[in-house]
Amino acid sequence: MGRFSPSNSSVPKLQATAGIQSDMVSVTATADGTGTGVIPAGASIVGVLSDNQHKIVMLPTYNAGDIIILSVAGQCELQTPIAASVTTINTTDMDDGSAAVKELQLDAGGIYKCVAIGQNPSNNKLQWMVSEFSSNDGTVGTGGTPQDV
Repeated sequence: MGRFSPSNSSVPKLQATAGIQSDMVSVTATADGTGTGVIPAGASIVGVLSDNQHKIVMLPTYNAGDIIILSVAGQCELQTPIAASVTTINTTDMDDGSAAVKELQLDAGGIYKCVAIGQNPSNNKLQWMVSEFSSNDGTVGTGGTPQDV
């Protein structure tokens, strides 16, 4: 399978007849979201542990198209790493280009889907959409609105 380029109309794909499974990785929220609080690049299913609602887990470096499922065992906050472009979650600016200004509360027992939907062409912001799945019936709701740090 070759690399895709604009001059190559053959888009690479992964095809399987029996399905593809990804191993779960675990992260543990920390006071500043570093170390064990960073969701690894390439992770798609993540167990989130936390012993304090004010501790932080950090999304990985932005990569458009990433889809990450979070299974949250203890309430904590979700932040984005500081990048050259401002990053948003559910259209709310998460940073000012140099420091975190917002964080999204993750509830204990919650299942969240984080999708890196691409860079907004009108303002160059990196966009994440976060949805929450109800543990009772699987209905999908908004992941919430990020609040001040």
